[in-house]
Amino acid sequence: MSDSELRNLRGGSSRRENERPTPTRKSNFRKAQIDFLPSPLGEGRKKVAFTLAEVLITLGIIGVVAALTLPTLISNYQKQVYVNQLKKSVSSLSQGFTLMMGKDGVTELKDTEAFSKTHPFMTVCSAGFINNDAICKNFREALYETFAGITINQENIKYKDLNGTEHNLTNDNVINFPDGSYIFGFSFYLSRNGFQGGTMKGSMGEFLIDINGSKNPNTVGRDIFQLNVGNVGGVYPLGSHATSELTNGNPDQSYWRTATNELYTCKSDGVSSGYGCAARVLEEGKMDY
Repeated sequence: MSDSELRNLRGGSSRRENERPTPTRKSNFRKAQIDFLPSPLGEGRKKVAFTLAEVLITLGIIGVVAALTLPTLISNYQKQVYVNQLKKSVSSLSQGFTLMMGKDGVTELKDTEAFSKTHPFMTVCSAGFINNDAICKNFREALYETFAGITINQENIKYKDLNGTEHNLTNDNVINFPDGSYIFGFSFYLSRNGFQGGTMKGSMGEFLIDINGSKNPNTVGRDIFQLNVGNVGGVYPLGSHATSELTNGNPDQSYWRTATNELYTCKSDGVSSGYGCAARVLEEGKMDY
């Protein structure tokens, strides 16, 4: 082989060794992927944001939904608060009158000192006579001893029935309880002979209770309810089977579901007075009227 041929052969080998191979399609795609990825400092990253119009539209929709639903949610919550307060008051009062019987070792309230030692001619200790020692002294002292922390004072009370009928009581004696509730318009029957029998074995008193005191709405069927004290010590709502059986001998006649007299019903129809609502609330455990 001549020297020129040998030089040509060596030169071709050198060129081939120095030449870089043409990238394939796959390597180009890989490079494109790498170039597309953002750098650690965020360079090359595409930023996405809402426009002002989109934000305003979203806030407007949220506001409309809140305006439509929030009042209902608040109302339902407040109604459940009333339900729980009524249950608590009924339980506390029932326990108190039962304790009164237990202290005297009797099984009926009419046999307790509070209810049996009365004025010869007065058999009712009402709101107007609660501070009269000749009539209500024994009963009043028993209340103070049984229900710790109560006070008795005069109040001007304004309230309304469920149907909107308004009532005003001037200088009415009320019995205030430590939890803020109070009872008013009460009459406790001392040595009573009427209304005996039934589940209650007789009624020894009746009263209105405002479960949240002077706070609104001060409406019968919402935060004001009528209750009766049974001779057996329990507290029973007007419009219940027990009170209907006591007054009529028929557990359904004055029952809130079947009564025809609006005094015992519980409906938000503009007619019902709401005095039967305690029975409905305690039976159903809710206030959906």
